[in-house]
Amino acid sequence: MSEAATKRDLTGLESRFDKKLEGLEARFDEKLEGLEARFEGKLDTVEDRLRRHVQETIGEAVERLETRLLTAFSRFVESNNARLTRVEVAESTSADRIRSLEERVRALEQRLDFPARQ
Repeated sequence: MSEAATKRDLTGLESRFDKKLEGLEARFDEKLEGLEARFEGKLDTVEDRLRRHVQETIGEAVERLETRLLTAFSRFVESNNARLTRVEVAESTSADRIRSLEERVRALEQRLDFPARQ
């Protein structure tokens, strides 16, 4: 005995199907929201770890660069100080020699009775 489905039967079936589909959609949405929340939490954790790693890496690189710059500058200062010392010694020696020559010229002028310079 086969009964033919009436329009009301089909409408009832469609209504039950819609309710079940709505329930499935609601559960899917809940699970999707939970999955999104977990994903966002994990993504935040990865971002934090990456940010800390980058900051540490950059900090270490800056520190190494500072050390290299300070070392190079220190070497420059040392060599420049040595050069300045040599120049000062040479200048002092030259000044002593000029004074000695001036004294000798004065002594010669006095012996030869040259008029005094002004």
